[in-house]
Amino acid sequence: MRFLLFFLCSITFSLSHAQESYAGTYDIQFGEIGQETLVLQTDGTFEYSYSHLIKDNKLPKEQYAKGTWTQEKKIIKLHTTPQDLNEKYTLNLNKSRARSNRRSPRNTSTTPYKESLRFFESPIFWFKGREFIKQ
Repeated sequence: MRFLLFFLCSITFSLSHAQESYAGTYDIQFGEIGQETLVLQTDGTFEYSYSHLIKDNKLPKEQYAKGTWTQEKKIIKLHTTPQDLNEKYTLNLNKSRARSNRRSPRNTSTTPYKESLRFFESPIFWFKGREFIKQ
């Protein structure tokens, strides 16, 4: 009887742990000169915006991307289709992959920890290595 109870509790815990949501807003701040924002929606879509102030003419350079995202364990994959690209959404982040860095549920320390996504694969060369902090 104890074994059955333990087995049911462990299955319930593992299912609830597997359904953790990575949805949310992730940012990179470059002081006063720029910002990058990645928003992962709960419906499986994402939006990315890049805004950088150009020194010479003081006009912001802006780029955008959108598409869908999926999760496999701690890996977040971004998918962009040709239908997602238009005159505003020009960046193609298809096949971009990021690893989620989050605190283990077993870690009970009170040390502050910021959840983040670090991109390790992307067709855009400057996107690799980016680390977005969850807000």
